[in-house]
Amino acid sequence: FCEHDAQLSRSVAVPLVAPSDDTLLLQQAASAGLRHIFEAGYLYQKVGVMLDAIQPRQTRQTDLFAIDTPPERQQLLSTLDQINQRFGRHTLRSGAELLGNKWQMRRDRCLHRYTTCWAELLQVGS
Repeated sequence: FCEHDAQLSRSVAVPLVAPSDDTLLLQQAASAGLRHIFEAGYLYQKVGVMLDAIQPRQTRQTDLFAIDTPPERQQLLSTLDQINQRFGRHTLRSGAELLGNKWQMRRDRCLHRYTTCWAELLQVGS
């Protein structure tokens, strides 16, 4: 970042009505949070999403008045997960993920991965 550029640091918490493992609902919540903190005129460097209070579905305490994920939606999400596990990550994605294909991570400050990638291991020889 450049110190002479306008600076902005914001965060927001987007609570869910009830605990959820619905990927599409989590994407909607993240988008709502981003719309809340976004302000035009700033060059953004990075944005992160943190998940809080993660717990297994089996141990989740439900709310008497909360609407649970419909079985059809749960089946859809399960099918998406199974296809992505079988054919590779990002085989199927939501439309929201495809909107920003113009953006690519900057790689100008990437370090070499000598200790984690065989292809980048230095070779010494005569």
